[in-house]
Amino acid sequence: MSKIKFSEAEKEQIKNAVKELESKTSSEIVPYFVERSDNYYEAPFVGAVLMSFLIVVTLNFMSWFWILPTKFDIFSYSIVSVLVVAVVFFVLMISPFLRVLIIPEKREKKMVYSRAVDAFLSEEVFKTKKRTGILIFVSKLERNVVILADKGINERVSAEQWQHIVDKLTLGIKKNKVVESFEIAIKDCENVLLKAGFINEENDLNEISDEIRE
Repeated sequence: MSKIKFSEAEKEQIKNAVKELESKTSSEIVPYFVERSDNYYEAPFVGAVLMSFLIVVTLNFMSWFWILPTKFDIFSYSIVSVLVVAVVFFVLMISPFLRVLIIPEKREKKMVYSRAVDAFLSEEVFKTKKRTGILIFVSKLERNVVILADKGINERVSAEQWQHIVDKLTLGIKKNKVVESFEIAIKDCENVLLKAGFINEENDLNEISDEIRE
């Protein structure tokens, strides 16, 4: 999976979408993109052990029923196991995409959510005057999206409304349409906020930078 590097033009596209939202609503929105939320370094160990077990069982089965030309002894099993463990471990260590295929979905979501909370705090999305900050967090490797809204917004916008935007953005990320999907998600957030009554006032200040965070 290729690493995404936003061009200056693409960064400007997302920034303009943020500016448009903030010109119409009383919210501050922070788009945040990471390649992955964790390294999942337990995956090579798990994958190597499981594959080794599978190979040994398969060879034993084939040897027992004379599918192989000769029966495997303990030494042969040991050699095959070591080779399989080494190869699988090496492949998984150099491939984040394969590592994440082994990791349970529940753990992936937990790590993405945890990373999103860290971003929410580090970017101080909670520090807006009316508590109307929103974080749109995208983790590409896991193809997972989290939207975190501050207290002032959550009192009037339901989780189901955010989930609809999350689902659309996730689908766009899976299609590798990252920039376009960010723009659509920001526009969808704008519509949700306007319907909930978060109208921009003349004295509203730009409290958080409009740039996408990488």
